[in-house]
Amino acid sequence: MRAVDTGLVSESEGYFVAPQSKAKEQIFWEGEKAKSPRPITLWVEPIITIGALARLNQEFGWPNANLGAQSKTWAFDLVCYDSMSNEEWLVCEVKKHGKEIEVLLHHMNAHCVEDPKAVEPENSKERNAYRKVQGVRNSWPSIFWALGPQGEGKIFQIQREGESQRFCLISTSEDALKYEKA
Repeated sequence: MRAVDTGLVSESEGYFVAPQSKAKEQIFWEGEKAKSPRPITLWVEPIITIGALARLNQEFGWPNANLGAQSKTWAFDLVCYDSMSNEEWLVCEVKKHGKEIEVLLHHMNAHCVEDPKAVEPENSKERNAYRKVQGVRNSWPSIFWALGPQGEGKIFQIQREGESQRFCLISTSEDALKYEKA
């Protein structure tokens, strides 16, 4: 609610947008029209994303104009853009459970130290993690944040191996989320 109350995120017809958002977020999803009453599902991930935007703004000093939901390539749920270059400086992937974060990081750590593959993995969770690795390779942000409910998650510096496509995720503290780093 802080994100909406402060104007960081605007709402229109059930969709939520931050200044640098590349997509509209919705927190309610309507089920099949054939069912009556039509089922409505609450989506946790966009709620966490909107809360994280507020936290980055209010606790870590990020200006509204630098924050957005969904990256240009849809690889990440939340992005903080560098003020000078407008490049992705911090990217965040949101998961609804801590276990999902563990699985994501397990697969990302396996793929980030290898060269890109000719074919994406077949397993859906591994493929999702591989796409995050590819998302990093596309924009080379400084920070990756895997975030879950109640602030659960991990923050990493991205350390690229020279000019190669390989990198490591180096665990770091919440201080890395501060705006003055960008």
